[in-house]
This record gives sequence, structure tokens and C-alpha cells, in this order.
Amino acid sequence: KDGFDKRVADYPFIERLISANIHPMADQHRELAPYVIREVTLKRGAQGKKLRVGIVGFSEPKPTGPNAAETVYAGFRIDDPFEAAKKVLPELKQKTDLIVALAYMDMGSAQRLASDNPEIDTVIGARQTSNMDEPQHFNRATITYSYNQTKYLGELRLYVKGDGSIENQLNRYVALDSTIPDDPAAQEVADRTRRQGGQRG
Repeated sequence: KDGFDKRVADYPFIERLISANIHPMADQHRELAPYVIREVTLKRGAQGKKLRVGIVGFSEPKPTGPNAAETVYAGFRIDDPFEAAKKVLPELKQKTDLIVALAYMDMGSAQRLASDNPEIDTVIGARQTSNMDEPQHFNRATITYSYNQTKYLGELRLYVKGDGSIENQLNRYVALDSTIPDDPAAQEVADRTRRQGGQRG
């Protein structure tokens, strides 16, 4: 908590971190929000209709062996994501029209998350995955994956019926190659890191 506002000023993304199953182990750390809700105005189908999108985060513990995992990391405790889902999703369902789960876990666990929780509409999975296949479907949820090392920008497109309900979800990946201009803020971070590395060497 100490110095948090200063860090947010330097790195605004910190305030957007969410997790329903990672919790601080000491008072000096801030609790993460389990989810955020964003309101989107539809431009097609039911034009002008407001769609409430809930975005919730789940993470698996850090694997340390075939049957072992590290559940305490950097002063935070990583609880069972499947137990957390059972607690938070019914509450979120009452507040939203669409639920997107950000799942830092392997493919099998992401599929289980979708299969076990009918409230979820979309799962975006990530954990060293280089998968550009078409989205999968488990229960009512569509599952897609974030490409490893940010080499591609993933775009998930939702197709909406006239009544505002979701008809289909498709994705595409845009290669972040030399034709895509660098983000100035990200480039400055990379340059500063290189300079600091050179100073240490």
C-alpha cells in the first residue's frame, strides 16, 4: 500500500489488475479487485443497447513439479481458482449480461473452468501458450488463448443477434511485426531497461 499512488501514476495498468483467487498475506499489500464491469454500447444488432460485460480473473498456482505447486508468491496467496469461481460467478452473473474470464492456467484447467461454470460466456486463457486455433466451446463458454510472448495481438469478435444476445465468437491474431509501429511508452520502458542492464554489466 505504501507508495501505491505513485506507482499507479508511473504504471497505470496496476489499477487494472484483477484476481478472484489471489489475496495478500499481510496488511501492507493491497487486495486485488476480483472483477471489473464495463458497459458497452452496441453498434450493430440492437443498436444503442447497453451490454454490461463482467471481466473476472483466475490464476493457477505456480507449478514447481509434476504434482507440486507454489501457492505463496511475493507476499500473496494463490487460492484454488475453481473454488473461487464457485463463489464469485453467481454474484457477478446478477450484475452483468456477459462474463469474460481471464484465466492464467494451462489448457486443461481453462477447459475445466468453462465446463464447471455455466455463468461464463468467454474464457481467454494464457500460460506460455502458442495457440492460434479457432476458439473451442465447453458448456456455453467460448475459449480462446493469448499468444505467448505478445508476438500477436489477439482480437476476439462477438457477433450479436437483433435482441442483443451473443450469436457467435470468432478470433484473429494480428502479427506485431516491423510494419506495426512501436508504442512510445513501451519503447521507453524497453530502452530504459537496456540502459540499466548495460550499466550493471
